[in-house]
Amino acid sequence: GMPQEALMEKAGIQISKWLSKKEALLKNGITVLIGPGHNGGDGAVIARELFLKGYLVKVWCPFPIKKTLTITHLKYLTSIGVKKLLEPPDANGKELWIDAVFGNNQTREVDNKLIQLFNQKFNNKHGKIVSIDVPTGLCPDKGEPFLDNAVKADYTLAIGLNKIGLIQDSALPFIGELHHIDIGIPTSKLS
Repeated sequence: GMPQEALMEKAGIQISKWLSKKEALLKNGITVLIGPGHNGGDGAVIARELFLKGYLVKVWCPFPIKKTLTITHLKYLTSIGVKKLLEPPDANGKELWIDAVFGNNQTREVDNKLIQLFNQKFNNKHGKIVSIDVPTGLCPDKGEPFLDNAVKADYTLAIGLNKIGLIQDSALPFIGELHHIDIGIPTSKLS
């Protein structure tokens, strides 16, 4: 029942606070990969908050943005000086990548080229990957990739409640360290 705008702000701010405590992750800059929906909007809020704290932040949108709220956040990012990449980021770079492409509501296969790009970064070990809510390409209910593979993250930050798929054995190769991000859901709403 929480309005989407409030949910996005709370999630983005809480995640940026969590990241700010991990200075080693942020020292080489941050690239946020922003998806077409509200998970992308969460990523845009994270990008804004980290940029305003003085970090070098870039964003890249691998798909056309569909949600008005996400579009609005992206326009604001570029207006304050966050660089929007026109080409995919370099998987050999040392910056932190934030996977805000598809989150809890993903129900479809993802372009395998995008998964390969993420996993090239993961395998290079030149910088970490943090997935927001659920790694892109991983079913949030079953904990299995929709196709042959999903994003392999060093950290997965589950917003609100943990998704059932994240605690399945099949999800272990993809989620890295799982952390819960509290966004202040009242206990009365949990039953």
